Amino acid sequence: MALRIGQVLHGARWNYRLVESLSYPTSNSHVFKAEIIPPVQSKLLEKWAVIKTTSEEELQRTLKREYDCYMNPAIHSSWNFRTMYDTIKMQGSSAYESPDYLAFEWFDCTLKDVSSESHKRNPVLHKSISKAVLGALADLKSQRLVHTDIQSDNILISGLNTPCPVVKLGGLGLTKPEGFSEFPVQPYAVRAPEVWSGLGCFHRSDMWAFAATLFDWISPRVFGTGDMPPHHWPQAWSMAKLERLFPDSVTEHPTDPNYQIVEAQLTCFANGCYSQKGSFY
Repeated sequence: MALRIGQVLHGARWNYRLVESLSYPTSNSHVFKAEIIPPVQSKLLEKWAVIKTTSEEELQRTLKREYDCYMNPAIHSSWNFRTMYDTIKMQGSSAYESPDYLAFEWFDCTLKDVSSESHKRNPVLHKSISKAVLGALADLKSQRLVHTDIQSDNILISGLNTPCPVVKLGGLGLTKPEGFSEFPVQPYAVRAPEVWSGLGCFHRSDMWAFAATLFDWISPRVFGTGDMPPHHWPQAWSMAKLERLFPDSVTEHPTDPNYQIVEAQLTCFANGCYSQKGSFY
């Protein structure tokens, strides 16, 4: 069912009035800012929530995976993750089916929205970010899970300019069992060497991604494809950057049929074959 601004969704705990679409026009997922409508005489302090849903099959699996992750008591009870407020089902849905919509805690912004130039010498913010993300990764490790999607827009912040900013980790829809190696995970810019090498994604891979995310926030385009010219392979471009910073950190992945092509372009980049001016060389 298509959602519209002004529509009221009825959750298991509260009702939610949709007030703003937060989705990109080309996105198959649907994210809304919603006003929480509490029961009469409720002393609820929260005013806003985020509603997530999708009509695309693959993203429905992602939404279900996020819901299942929050059903884990260690995740649900942790202060390090964005709180899942509620589940919402369409009328007529079976009680045994996964919810059609999820309602989450609202945050003012993400790390991606925050200027590193203005806040790179803000020790209170840095401490809050590190405490939340490292705590969240430790919680996942205790359940033998990996996040796989650590990046700046999943680090959520409220009260940015207050003495005690609130920081939590979101985006649990891509969690995998630790050691997952069926296909490459993690965004190119923060992908760990062992993931590039096809060895699997581990707790240390999430830790690498967090460190790379902070580095990229302070000094953009050192990793990833942000400065890649047209008609280049994003995988090879990202791997070439990683190899120049950490030689021999990526090893051949023999099960990848495209590796020889990627490796050839990687070798070309590493030997300076790229002749156009750019920030890479």
